[in-house]
Amino acid sequence: MVLPFKGGITQFDISTDNFVTKKGNGFIGGMAATVDLPHKWYNVSYGMLLSENNLEISGRMTDDVAGNEMIAYKLMTVQVGFLFHAKILEDNLTIDLGPQLQYNAKLELKDSAQETYLLTVITL
Repeated sequence: MVLPFKGGITQFDISTDNFVTKKGNGFIGGMAATVDLPHKWYNVSYGMLLSENNLEISGRMTDDVAGNEMIAYKLMTVQVGFLFHAKILEDNLTIDLGPQLQYNAKLELKDSAQETYLLTVITL
């Protein structure tokens, strides 16, 4: 059984014509376990990844205030999977098949003091 740990840095943004957004950095990390089944034409693995993605959206305190500022948001995700690895060339090449399930949490404010802020909507 192999237990590799995974990790990395993410960049996240939302493509929209309605808001001014700025991409932000986040992280992703997790682990997977691969079980080698001797004398079988496949291996199996299962794992989980956890990530936090950040972005900023332009907004202001009230309709009366003239200046905009960037409001920081975060989005947490969890992904779990169970895979079969069909051995094509023994340990050198496999085809991976199996289900992946991902849960995305709600978009959350990073600073609760900005809870009453209004997002700036772009009108064309």
